[in-house]
Amino acid sequence: TVRDPPGLVQDMRGIIMRSRTADNLLLFDIKQFFRSIHLTNRDSMLRLMMIPSNRFQDITDTDRVEFDVVREAAIPFGDKAAADYSISAKNKVVLQNQGDVPINIRKIVIDGLVKDCYVDDGSLLPKEGDDVDAIKHWVVELLRRGGFTVKEFLDKSDEGEGKYLGLKWDRKCDLFYMNFKLNLGGTIRGKRQEDDLSIEGVELLHPLTKREVLRLTCQFYDSAGLGTPLIIGLRILYSQICQDTSLGMRDVLPSEMQVKIKTIVLELLKGKSLGFPRQIVFKGETNIVIFFDGSLSAYGAVAYAHSVGKGGHLLTSTAKVIGRGKYSPPQSEMAAALLAVRLGNKIKNELTDIDINHVIFIGDSQIVLNMIARGRPARMNV
Repeated sequence: TVRDPPGLVQDMRGIIMRSRTADNLLLFDIKQFFRSIHLTNRDSMLRLMMIPSNRFQDITDTDRVEFDVVREAAIPFGDKAAADYSISAKNKVVLQNQGDVPINIRKIVIDGLVKDCYVDDGSLLPKEGDDVDAIKHWVVELLRRGGFTVKEFLDKSDEGEGKYLGLKWDRKCDLFYMNFKLNLGGTIRGKRQEDDLSIEGVELLHPLTKREVLRLTCQFYDSAGLGTPLIIGLRILYSQICQDTSLGMRDVLPSEMQVKIKTIVLELLKGKSLGFPRQIVFKGETNIVIFFDGSLSAYGAVAYAHSVGKGGHLLTSTAKVIGRGKYSPPQSEMAAALLAVRLGNKIKNELTDIDINHVIFIGDSQIVLNMIARGRPARMNV
């Protein structure tokens, strides 16, 4: 019986949110993570491959072709379950040896290797005064016992930029930036045939087709939920394009659509220069304030972390596009309220080490607020 993988990959957005609550951030990367897990003879027999001994001979005459039989010695990169099985092996080694780690840094080391490790990218959250060298030593040591090697460590005090789960991290200023590229060119053997779009090149764009707009929409990956207010405009526009059944995937879009697309793409590219403070949750009283709203095109929720004396900062956000005629305005507002509650629950579940005083929800629909107050939101059928 073929079973689904165990699902051990941690939630990326939760890891990023936790990294924004710590005094310091220390990143590490495990070298050749998948290839470090060696298969048993029994397991490797499940992946036998036959390769012609002479790759230049005519293989149409199978009676004369000689084959070499080979098998995988390690977990192959690209398999659906590769990440889960590799994480399972890593976690087992870490948890079996956690008792050797000094008690004062044990939680930081174990959380960084298990809870705050996304596949092979780990993040450690030391507090002020913690022995960072000792933390690094035990991360390297625990991984070594499992046959893993740390490629490098990145600290916030270092110069330059670092990549962190789909974000750029300015380590000197301790700022996060959205990290994405927009490119309309095709690829040959993984290499782009055109330069990435720039702010200066937006006005020089050729008339776009429906397929190219879809390509732009799919290229924006927002791992932290910081760019939702920017990308939602492009997704709404693509939804409107799809509602025009006369347009094919290769048809050039009308001129008014071209203007809207260029305006949104320009805003997206300008958004790459927006820096978000890495640490936004501090010691003391912290409130989570979530705004929600809905329209006939989309609905969404935005969460801010507000610490006394430190002000409020964007923590994460989410939004969904709705089809034409699917929701009435009150239904869309109620769907936004539901999305906000789910977002608030996710934040509380992920930030378990933080004392959250209140989760405050703010919306502008009096109908929805009255229905919630009277306990009748289910009548909205969202």
